[in-house]
Amino acid sequence: AYVIYTSGSTGAPKGVVITHRSVVNLFHSHRRALYEPVVERTGRSRLHVGHAWSFSFDASWQPQLWMFHGHCVHVLAEDVQRDPDRLHRYLRDHTIDFIEVAPTVLAQLEEAGLTEGGNCPLPLLGVGGEAVPDSQWARLRELPATDVVNLYGPTVGTVDALVAHVRDSESQLIGRPVDNARVRLLDAGLRPVPPGTPGEMYLAGAGLARGYRGRRAHRRALRRGPVRRRRQPPLPDGRP
Repeated sequence: AYVIYTSGSTGAPKGVVITHRSVVNLFHSHRRALYEPVVERTGRSRLHVGHAWSFSFDASWQPQLWMFHGHCVHVLAEDVQRDPDRLHRYLRDHTIDFIEVAPTVLAQLEEAGLTEGGNCPLPLLGVGGEAVPDSQWARLRELPATDVVNLYGPTVGTVDALVAHVRDSESQLIGRPVDNARVRLLDAGLRPVPPGTPGEMYLAGAGLARGYRGRRAHRRALRRGPVRRRRQPPLPDGRP
């Protein structure tokens, strides 16, 4: 489907080869978990989605996928993205239903009035690309009419590997795997760690990249970490 380069934060930038299968899997997962619920909640079949990511960043694929569900994507000009006041006005004036931004950008939007009076006009709001500060997490949990989701994933995990609904937890978490993905927290001996214990995070499943461009080795799992394992609230059907 595409080749996109890592930031190089852990070494030289590497070209990650993402397959069509992985992108389609993410679309179907987000359709079930994000698109269809907000369509049902708003009563509108055609929503307006803001696109405020650089196309050199894999998160730019996330808002594009909404088009395959019949929604309208607004690709925001760079000068609008960089100006919190203009970005806020655009979201308001064009009745945007969803946008994903980094927590630092969201903090600027909050100052510009996006959540004035403790309310946000967007029915769905995404944060990603950075850790969410505890104080911001607490504020987002209190938004009465907005479902805020924390979207997490390394480049080799096809954009979003895990999704957390902010109101489900009093403190920050990265959530549960998207459909057909697996996450394990393991110790140095590759044994599962108990709740509350730091460990290395391993990702596997349909979203895992084919590999790095120019390298033959196929990776069946990706190691990320360290992170701390925490118990999460059960799903509505009782699953942990």
